[in-house]
Amino acid sequence: MDLTGERNIAASRDVVWSALNDPMILKNSIPGCEELEALLDGGFTASVGVKMGSGLQGARTRYFGMIARAAIQSS
Repeated sequence: MDLTGERNIAASRDVVWSALNDPMILKNSIPGCEELEALLDGGFTASVGVKMGSGLQGARTRYFGMIARAAIQSS
């Protein structure tokens, strides 16, 4: 899954940064995320459920992976 793009959030940088480091808030911002756990190195492990197809013929699968933050810039 590749989540890209920009969003303008009407909040201070400190509030947004805190939210991005809160596992519950981050979990709710990832489509299909079922579990998200913080790691000591600042990353996260995650499981994401995805349904492929439609109706009764659709299949549901779960992916497990790691979330790493990259290209972090201080202001």
